[in-house]
Amino acid sequence: LFQPAFAYSDGRSVYDTNVFDNPGRSLAAQANNYRKAVKAAPGGHTYYHAVPADRYFAKHPEYFALLDGKRTGKGNHLCTSHPDVQRLLVEHLQKRFDQGLEWVSLGQEDGYLRCQCDNCESLDDYRFSDWHKKHGGRWETYQRTALKETPPERLFLLHKSVADQITNKHPGKKVMLMCYAPTAWPSHQIPSFGDNVIAELMNLSPNYIEAWKGKVGGFT
Repeated sequence: LFQPAFAYSDGRSVYDTNVFDNPGRSLAAQANNYRKAVKAAPGGHTYYHAVPADRYFAKHPEYFALLDGKRTGKGNHLCTSHPDVQRLLVEHLQKRFDQGLEWVSLGQEDGYLRCQCDNCESLDDYRFSDWHKKHGGRWETYQRTALKETPPERLFLLHKSVADQITNKHPGKKVMLMCYAPTAWPSHQIPSFGDNVIAELMNLSPNYIEAWKGKVGGFT
């Protein structure tokens, strides 16, 4: 018997003719360790699907980020300290698991902008927009420097709570935590996200991998 190096490997459509349904069945895919031994839904950016602005903003603007003194649905930026936002994220992941998936991704919207309400701002010192106005640098510079010391704990606290609730309701299932852009470095407040959380790393240099070691149940 041969045990492939990876239980899950995605994105190698050159080796398969059935990439949109159940990939990994061709001989070339198997020979190159392209396989899905787990039913996974990777990718992050869960917020668009769990709390879509076109569905919720008109009746519940409080679910969305306060930016420059005004709630806005543009960009689908959320007020991540709002309890109903957490509830909707949990319900979304539960629905995906109920559909038969074993691993489901959880992550903030693309081009993340922080909510500026008092509740959100009290949770951390993540202030990329303020840093950018002062230094005028690129995001990559901020990520390598200030972000490591001031991660958006508001996101990590929310995602940890969602993952814990999923563990209670769906034991054995895995939450794929999107570790990307504002969440590239781990939380300072959460020593471990638990064995049910798989870090979905977007930065593969050794310092990022080392920083996440021991804080999650595995990596992808």
